Amino acid sequence: MYAQTNAPYPNRIQLVLAPFFGPLVQDGPLGLFDPRRDVEVYVDGVKQVIQTFAFDAANNRYLLYMQQAFNLQGTIQLVHHVPSPPFQFQTNPPLFDVTPGDEPMSGSGG
Repeated sequence: MYAQTNAPYPNRIQLVLAPFFGPLVQDGPLGLFDPRRDVEVYVDGVKQVIQTFAFDAANNRYLLYMQQAFNLQGTIQLVHHVPSPPFQFQTNPPLFDVTPGDEPMSGSGG
């Protein structure tokens, strides 16, 4: 699993899951992985706001769209606080988030 900028898009980072298969899910209260809630992104030490995201099943990656453009050549850090139990991958992920009150999964996080 690794993250990298996604040129030519100046506001997008891709979180590639290989060798795991997504989407990521927690067998607990969080349900499906939501980068807006579960990841902090810093570019050159400045925290960025993840405006929206999408899981790209064809390429097994999450696409994170920042609120504003950032320096693609800068130092980029992703911080993930591991919950208990941790997020895991599934070979047959659920079509719906198991968290009560959540909407059916539509393939995008926004």
